[in-house]
Amino acid sequence: MNKIKNNIFYDPILKIVIVILIIMLFIGTPRMNDINFTTIISLFTMMMLVSIIKSLNILKFFSDYIINISHSTRQIVSLMTIFSFLGSMLVTNDIAIITLVPLYIEIAYTQKLSIPYPVTLITIAANLGSSVTPFGNPQNVFLLSYYHLSINQFFNPAFIILLLGMFILGCLVLFVKNKKINANDLSKINLDYKKCLPVIILIIFIFLGIFEVINLLIPFAITLIYGTYINRSTITDVDYSLLLSFVGFFLIVGILSRNQLVISGLNHLLNTSHQVFFSGALISQIISNVPGAVLIAKFTNDFYPLYLGVNIGGLGSLVASLANLLAFKQVQKYADKSSWPFLKIFTLTNIVLLILSIILISFII
Repeated sequence: MNKIKNNIFYDPILKIVIVILIIMLFIGTPRMNDINFTTIISLFTMMMLVSIIKSLNILKFFSDYIINISHSTRQIVSLMTIFSFLGSMLVTNDIAIITLVPLYIEIAYTQKLSIPYPVTLITIAANLGSSVTPFGNPQNVFLLSYYHLSINQFFNPAFIILLLGMFILGCLVLFVKNKKINANDLSKINLDYKKCLPVIILIIFIFLGIFEVINLLIPFAITLIYGTYINRSTITDVDYSLLLSFVGFFLIVGILSRNQLVISGLNHLLNTSHQVFFSGALISQIISNVPGAVLIAKFTNDFYPLYLGVNIGGLGSLVASLANLLAFKQVQKYADKSSWPFLKIFTLTNIVLLILSIILISFII
């Protein structure tokens, strides 16, 4: 309990969210339905899953495998970036971050690698890769259903993000130091396959729950029970301050979305395709791209620039995408000494990419 209490009371991001929420109370009243409980339950379940994977040495097993097939630091980072880019297309950017960032940090400690810049690349790759598919991130799922789009209508603008993402990541990887690695000192990791086999079934259930094939409470309950059976510390390893930060964030966005000044301002800002694009990218920097997409969609029928705006808007600030916040929290949890350097490198890299992407795409729209 002390570990959970310390996690909640000493988290700086949660303190900032609480202060902003208190200020928002002077503007409007939060509502319980502002909270996306599906997201909260999904995050808890995924964090429990990662904790189980870590406790069974599965994370260490795969980190050693990646080291063994790589010959240099750049090759390791390139593989992790590719896994993040492609994986986020299939399993969402949040899942890619929650699984790959701890995996990379495990590798980094083994091989004495840098953490801030490679984790920045993994996060950027997750944001860009998830933008290419309808189910890669929540804003795409919302936009697809809200505008009743066909697959072709969606993938036309998605192709732009795909090409842009490949170009950006190809350039960024070149800045990774290219040193030879030594895999000779790795100790062999023996897995308890009887305990690992249920994890595969667990992952399948979680994916089915996230994609609403089954009720999400089913994988939530199974994960909670199995995690407690494997190791009781899997419950205390969950980042409860992050979950509370998300709750506060949803409440803040809910208050803003009902404010008449915000509504009036958006009505004047969304008259052209370029205005929709710029608004999507810039509003995402303040309230994140998922609520940004939900908010702006109410005022425009122009899907194409809105899609590009909110997906490119995942670059930039720490709150521009929930995946960004997840990445920072993973660094805080598994490599706290690297959290401040990560924040500086992440912010600088993302702001530069955001500006360049906005300029480039503004000529296409």
